Amino acid sequence: MDLVRLIYTSTITEQFEVEDIARILKSARVNNKALNVTGLLYLTGSSFFNV
Repeated sequence: MDLVRLIYTSTITEQFEVEDIARILKSARVNNKALNVTGLLYLTGSSFFNV
């Protein structure tokens, strides 16, 4: 398997709520484990930074 690195940013929408973070993390944990993917999600102000 090749090592692949993906880095991107995204901006929250006006409909974003703090509770959305828990839903994002729950989904990512399940999907990442199934795909053997690791990463980091960082929220600062109105932007997400994903590695």
